[in-house]
Amino acid sequence: MDNRLQLDTARREGATDELAGQPLVTVAWRTQRAFQQRDQAVQVRRTGALAQVADRAFRLRKIAGRLETGEGEHPGFARELTTIADEMEAALQELGMLLVAPAGEPYAGQLLDVLENMAQLPSPEITEPHVAEIVTPALLYRGALYQMGKAIIAVPEAQVSEADDLLSHRKEG
Repeated sequence: MDNRLQLDTARREGATDELAGQPLVTVAWRTQRAFQQRDQAVQVRRTGALAQVADRAFRLRKIAGRLETGEGEHPGFARELTTIADEMEAALQELGMLLVAPAGEPYAGQLLDVLENMAQLPSPEITEPHVAEIVTPALLYRGALYQMGKAIIAVPEAQVSEADDLLSHRKEG
């Protein structure tokens, strides 16, 4: 056998006692695994921080909306808050975090997968379920669902009365 292919099992100088007798492949593998675990921990902290910023941007937008509707005394201030929320959301989107808060949109399709129906609000004006209010926005990180959103869904009043009739018939029978 070629001497260059022989593994040297001699103790390596400068290595700790635990690593001195380990093959270099094992040391390299453990080092790589430690780096991956560290990188995963950093990624978890980073996405958590992005989620917190997204939540604050959503709350800021809600406050600005209240100020614009007359619940506040400074409409110019509301426009500034809305601009700040827009800038925060744009910065988050550049980092891969998308805030999904579709108030007023039909509650169908993909929204069923990202928004949890927390409560239903009967409404005579609509014919299809719509998102009436966002309680907590859904967060997507790099295209994958990071945090499920919570919403209050407006439903047609006719559907509510049909469901009530069905429940009352089941109780009677």
